[in-house]
Amino acid sequence: MNVSSSKICAINGLKLSLLLWAGLCLLPLLNSDAYSSDLELLHTNNYVRYNEQNKKYYKITRSSPIHLLGAGNETMSFQMVVKGIENSDERLSIECPEFSGPAFFDIKNINHFSLEKCQEHFLPDCLVPFDDLTIANKYDLSNGFKVIWFDFHIPVNQAPGSYSGEIKVRIGGDKLRRVQIELQVYPFNLTMKPSLKADLNNYGVKFVKEWGVETGSDAAYRIERAFYRMAREHWMTFNPMPYKSQRGKPHLTMAPELEGSGDKIRVKDWREYDRRYGPLFDGTAFDDGIPIDHQYLPFNPEWPSEFSNYLTRRDVYEREWELIAGEFESHFSEKEWNKTVFQIYMNQKPRPHNRIPWNLDEPKGDKDYRALRYYADLVHTVFPPSENDRFKFRIDISHFYCDKHKGNRLKDFRRNRGQYLLESVDIWAISQHSMDSAVAQKQALKLRKKGKIIYEYFSGGRMPLIGEPLLKGVKYGWNSWLRKEDGILFWNTVKRADKVSDGKDFLIYAGQNRNFDGPIASIRLKAIRRGIQDYEYFKAASQYRNVDSITAKYMTENPEDYQKCRAELANIIISATN
Repeated sequence: MNVSSSKICAINGLKLSLLLWAGLCLLPLLNSDAYSSDLELLHTNNYVRYNEQNKKYYKITRSSPIHLLGAGNETMSFQMVVKGIENSDERLSIECPEFSGPAFFDIKNINHFSLEKCQEHFLPDCLVPFDDLTIANKYDLSNGFKVIWFDFHIPVNQAPGSYSGEIKVRIGGDKLRRVQIELQVYPFNLTMKPSLKADLNNYGVKFVKEWGVETGSDAAYRIERAFYRMAREHWMTFNPMPYKSQRGKPHLTMAPELEGSGDKIRVKDWREYDRRYGPLFDGTAFDDGIPIDHQYLPFNPEWPSEFSNYLTRRDVYEREWELIAGEFESHFSEKEWNKTVFQIYMNQKPRPHNRIPWNLDEPKGDKDYRALRYYADLVHTVFPPSENDRFKFRIDISHFYCDKHKGNRLKDFRRNRGQYLLESVDIWAISQHSMDSAVAQKQALKLRKKGKIIYEYFSGGRMPLIGEPLLKGVKYGWNSWLRKEDGILFWNTVKRADKVSDGKDFLIYAGQNRNFDGPIASIRLKAIRRGIQDYEYFKAASQYRNVDSITAKYMTENPEDYQKCRAELANIIISATN
């Protein structure tokens, strides 16, 4: 089967993404009595993942247009099931004529997605761009069904009001269906910089090697920055760790080269570091020109000074930290990289191949907490707080006021006096299993009122899995609003070609093994973005009334409740601003 976009119309910055998968399980959703001689189309919202029990798809008829409502700088989405492909040689095309309304719109960037196998079922997850013509030939299309995902991005300050248009879906030369779209643009914008920070952690950028490019080459940086831009498109920040997670040695060009030791230690050359990170820190890597929200620095127990100095020559260890930190601060100031928060984070745990004796990531006992306090104080000494407080010390803690381990000297935060030893920590990334506790939520709110930054982090089965409802992804943003958090953090982001996973360790696919030159989003990434955008509705409406009860009322397992909640919040905002 060949896939093409036969015509793409322009909606003045409005972005349309179509994502397509071979519908191996969609037969129960389709009614063969309707339009049996033509294409059959169904649609649903962006809160629903297909599975065998899912009945939340609705038949598209001439009298039932698809309704979308959104604000400026918001991405609206829906899914469409296409039936009517009788053989794999028929050609699928999408035509998007102009929309009519108060101003001119433009639709562009058509994409499609393939399949990932999970728990012996084929479920849509991998969103392969629609204009890549080679992908579809790799998948079984014999059942004759496709699912297309549409993304509509409404530009900032788009003229409010009602817009209407149609999408033409054509199979072969004679099967044509027209889908009516009605878009209502609200008279307000979502913020350009997300209020809820979303961190996509990744352990280095080994995935770039799958393209066969040389580390540090222009081609490698081009691919790497595509992942940063994909994160930005989904209201998130890609944040790859710049050093080997346990050994602490920085990855090539993810730290500047050093020379000398003791009082003579210095940065030998900034050029490669600047070439890699400069466009991220000054915003030129992104279409909107906004610098990246936050990023790791390579500082850790093994860099810039070797940990052996900590053990035998503590004064040298701290002096080398001081001198290199000073060079970072002066260099960043000279470059005017003052819009990004630079995180210093210790990821090491006791392992046979490193020399660190503490659990600095997810501390367990008194010695771990004391070691983290040492590094927090060291960071604040070498990066003294200033008016532009860019350099912050972060910890990830898995047992924070967690009653499950209360009294356990190896895990209980209270018994280890964590609230006192870690009082100087700037950024707290707290596990979901801790934050599910009302006690932990209350204590985290106290920290936030003291100026600390609070993230909730997700790993393993607490990540959104391929076989789970999309609402799980949406709820991250909703829960963060109710828990008054600053951000959410996902422990690993990119799936490499040699790994089989149910989604517990990735949200983005490295596209090389699918013959695609760049990253490929998962449908779960889209769901998380929906929840982050919903957070903006909560924040905007909260300026005029307390919306927590509204949030809690609508946070059900019914996808339609989430759309109702956004509509109610939009009415609060519009009424107040009018």
